[in-house]
Amino acid sequence: TYGELSEKQVAAVRTAVVRDAERAARREAEEAAKAAAVADGTIVPAPESGRHTITGEIVSTKWVDSDYGGSLKMLVKDDRGFKVYGSVPSSLENVERGLRVTFVAAIERSRDDELFGFFKRPTKAVALEGAVA
Repeated sequence: TYGELSEKQVAAVRTAVVRDAERAARREAEEAAKAAAVADGTIVPAPESGRHTITGEIVSTKWVDSDYGGSLKMLVKDDRGFKVYGSVPSSLENVERGLRVTFVAAIERSRDDELFGFFKRPTKAVALEGAVA
């Protein structure tokens, strides 16, 4: 009733189906690799809750605006293998990707991923030597 699909539309659908299948396979392989690393102790799950010392490398930073003003956030990959996300401590200046830091913060594990957590109220933050890679 609405006509025929063009050759380009059919090609686009085929490409999308292949791309989605490849993404799903890649995601399953990553999840299997994570599970194997956790099982053999290479990667430690993020702490469930409480104050912990985090030592690791900043993976990324970004500015986040909210109704209460903006703040600089960072994603840190801990040396034990898990990642945590939260506000950049005020004692750190000129944070950038690759900087190694250590700090103490309250951590809560993500409900969706045991290798990811959120931190808040970071204190005692220090940039480590040999910081930028």
